[in-house]
Amino acid sequence: MANFVDSRLSLAFEQTIYYINELHLAIVVGIHNEKLKLLLDEHRQQNWAIITAVNPQSKVLSSEENQKRFGIFLKSVESFTCFKGVALDPYGNWPPEQNLLIFGISADAAVQLGQKWDQHAILFGKKGSPGELLWCSPDVS
Repeated sequence: MANFVDSRLSLAFEQTIYYINELHLAIVVGIHNEKLKLLLDEHRQQNWAIITAVNPQSKVLSSEENQKRFGIFLKSVESFTCFKGVALDPYGNWPPEQNLLIFGISADAAVQLGQKWDQHAILFGKKGSPGELLWCSPDVS
């Protein structure tokens, strides 16, 4: 069983609203999203993930450092169809975090990308199914 800090962190991820700005799309863990399914159809993709490179290991970095990391991250996923978004804590305990909705990425590749950028978890889904958290960090689950 996860310790108190890990349980709190896990709950924060589960309650986050992942808002994709240009698509006017809100994605929530465990809830099916018909609009997302239609977008995947439109782009002829089966899988998607939401991943960030900011605030590694849930440690808040300066805006400058996060922007630098996010810029490098953007370049590393240029081969995928991506849409910029933001992770929002509905309770205001965590600052908003830039992220990307990435189409056509496998679960394994998404987790590896999350690990590369020192993230605890990523959100992954398949067309027609709700998104689920996949843990990148072995100390949080």
